[in-house]
Amino acid sequence: MDEAALRNAGPAKIFNAETYLQLPDSLPERVRNLAREQTAGLTNDYDRAKKLEKYLKETFPYTNSPDVGKQVSKDVVDAFLFEIQEGYCDYFSTSFVVMARSIGLPTRWVKGYATGFDPASVIDRLNPARDETANIAGAGTYTVRNADAHSWAEVYFEGYGWIPFEPTSGFSVPQPRTEPEAVEPDTEQPVDAAPVTPGSSGAITGLLLPASAACF
Repeated sequence: MDEAALRNAGPAKIFNAETYLQLPDSLPERVRNLAREQTAGLTNDYDRAKKLEKYLKETFPYTNSPDVGKQVSKDVVDAFLFEIQEGYCDYFSTSFVVMARSIGLPTRWVKGYATGFDPASVIDRLNPARDETANIAGAGTYTVRNADAHSWAEVYFEGYGWIPFEPTSGFSVPQPRTEPEAVEPDTEQPVDAAPVTPGSSGAITGLLLPASAACF
């Protein structure tokens, strides 16, 4: 990602931009004030988004069991920032979206899943000497659980589209990870011409895909 170019991106001209700037009329003013305070003095939208991302990541601890008994405000973002002050990905990502929109950044909330796990790969680890030709139930498929879910945010930049930001403490921006290419087999050995299946060499792993679930 070219950060210098994003800092110099012009005003966003996204279609239906007002959709990505919507905020409830009931949003407490202290949420808007906090966003303005955290981004004061910054001269471009990219640095403003990065500052909000850093503020949330470094200020509030991650937990799957936030103490919601501290909540007084009816607004979930207001309650997270000023009362509960801990939470899981939905708290962080929603707060980022609201704060970013409040300072004029077209922002959207994203929910997704990690790839889960391949049952065949688990069997391989438990029994590396097994016959590779054996028929394994579920081979080539992945089990994706609710625990594999996560949420983050994306800000629109003119000329670059939607750029992901990860405000949740302890997490990084979702990125596809490609496995290293396998070493070519010895030419004297028979080569398996079967098509590549998920989880084999060259498959993309660790990619979060937009979906719906709870935070992992």
